[in-house]
Amino acid sequence: MGYGKYPPFFMEYNNVDKFKEIARPLLEKKGIELVEILYRKEGNQMVLRLLVDRKGGITLDECAALNEELGIALDQDETMDTSYILEVSSPGVDRPLRSKGDFERAIGKRIEVALKEQLSGKLGYTGRLAEVKEDSIILKKNEIEAVNIPLSNINNARVEVEFRRE
Repeated sequence: MGYGKYPPFFMEYNNVDKFKEIARPLLEKKGIELVEILYRKEGNQMVLRLLVDRKGGITLDECAALNEELGIALDQDETMDTSYILEVSSPGVDRPLRSKGDFERAIGKRIEVALKEQLSGKLGYTGRLAEVKEDSIILKKNEIEAVNIPLSNINNARVEVEFRRE
């Protein structure tokens, strides 16, 4: 957890863009995607939370190192004139799949998809994500059956947590 350099006060939303501008190049150089940036008051402190990920996942040690690096980069920027607590973490296993990149990182995993409109008489599907196309995903319901789901028809989707049987 890092700290900004100035006393806390309400930060304008356009400064979130400044956080992104500083963080993105550093993350992209490491092959890491900035999934989401959250900036909000928690208790009496402002918290800047960066959710980061990469194909294959990101480790706790990598998040800690990024927290340190990003904290230094943000503190060195003269236009950053606010106090905040910096947290860098992975989005977590139960976060929703929103972007095409989210779906691409989930290839091979079991996902649950809720639809906006029925597809073949159903409003939802569960299966293993086989492929992500330009405007749709291919979900394998079993070894034989697969369904092509347009991204525009997905209301929400999540990776299912799988437990291995020993």
